[in-house]
Amino acid sequence: MNMNLHARNRAYWEKNGFRNLLFFLFLYLVVGPFFDSLPYSDFIVSAFLSLTLVSAIGAMAESRKNVEFAAVVLGVALILLWLRTFNIISGNGDIASVAIGGFLVMIIYSFGHRLFKVRKVTGNVICSALCLYLLIGLLWGSLYAVVDSLMPGSFAGDLIKDTNTYHQDIRYFQYFSFMTLSTVGYGDITPQTMGATVLCQTEAILGQFFIVVLVARLVGIQVSQESIKESDNSN
Repeated sequence: MNMNLHARNRAYWEKNGFRNLLFFLFLYLVVGPFFDSLPYSDFIVSAFLSLTLVSAIGAMAESRKNVEFAAVVLGVALILLWLRTFNIISGNGDIASVAIGGFLVMIIYSFGHRLFKVRKVTGNVICSALCLYLLIGLLWGSLYAVVDSLMPGSFAGDLIKDTNTYHQDIRYFQYFSFMTLSTVGYGDITPQTMGATVLCQTEAILGQFFIVVLVARLVGIQVSQESIKESDNSN
């Protein structure tokens, strides 16, 4: 019975894992910031982020070995995140950001490897590509926060000069990350050191690589699928 339950759970996550992850990413990135003015906003945002990271594990259900190792890394990251949220550990949260960043690296590699192996474009594949793009933005946001914590003054801008909580700080760097990834660049946050500049240009290049290579590949697979269908229908 336990084996059947495990099989059903795995089948569920294989089918819906990326949709669930996309939902929690939306919850964290879009809905979460609106709780900033509420009491205990840090706890709410930490809960959203925790749900997002846990759902990322579910999306890896196809690879048991990778899931088990990623779960251990995630456990450490969540412990550090909540210790920082409850102010049990001090500082700007760079230790928590490092742990979360390490977990995101594993998830991004797993998702990217899977996407480059697909031979058929489905709704789940589209969701996984969207999740991968958003997770890359989260990863670089964590990197920016760590760099600015270890080397103060690496970034400048009105948005980050008055932040007084870990989640405000990381949220603004995530915003900056997505602006860089999409090469929009409003200029309200700017790198001030060579190391920060290198990180920014690397993310901008990666964002273009994502569109030119991965998205183009998925479009090519979809066009090929349509051509095969048309050929079969004509016969």
